[in-house]
Parts: sequence; C-alpha cells; structure tokens
Amino acid sequence: AVLTLGAPFIAKDHFPFGTGWGAYGSAFSAEPYSPVYTRYGMDKVWGLSPSYHEFVSDTFWPMVLGQCGYFGFAAFIGALVLFVKKVFTLKENKSKGKLR
Repeated sequence: AVLTLGAPFIAKDHFPFGTGWGAYGSAFSAEPYSPVYTRYGMDKVWGLSPSYHEFVSDTFWPMVLGQCGYFGFAAFIGALVLFVKKVFTLKENKSKGKLR
C-alpha cells in the first residue's frame, strides 16, 4: 500500500519523467538501496527498509508511475489500450472467418 499511495506524489515531485529506471518499486531499486525511499520516509516501513526490502517490488503500476512519471504512465496505458483493441479486432476477424 505504501508504494501504491506514494507513487502519485513521487511522480508529481519528479514531473514529468519520474525518478528514472530502477529507482522506485522494482528489484533494481533495492540493491543499491534507492534514496527515493529515504526521501519519502518509506525506509522505515517493514519490508521496504534497507536491511529488509523483500516487498520493494510487490506492485507494478506504481513502479511505472514512479519511475517513468505521468508521461511514461500515459504511454503505458496507451500501449495497453492499443493491445486490447488489437486482440478484440483479431477475435472479431477470426469469428467472421477472415483469419485462418
């Protein structure tokens, strides 16, 4: 929950491109320990601390928002929408017999 709730604040503070790759919400932000967690007080949360950081990569979309910012998150959502549209188009074409 801490990573999820913190992601919008981090994206806002690091507008427009976020903290950068490997700095928030991923296994790469644990070793070496990212200063982002200390800056936002997350280093005191069990599972996110420097000595025990097993839960640092338990979420996905907050990682995208924190690391890539609002633009990166919008690009991710856009790519996801295009992918879903393509799947439904292929399914429709297959049901109409246009695909073999």
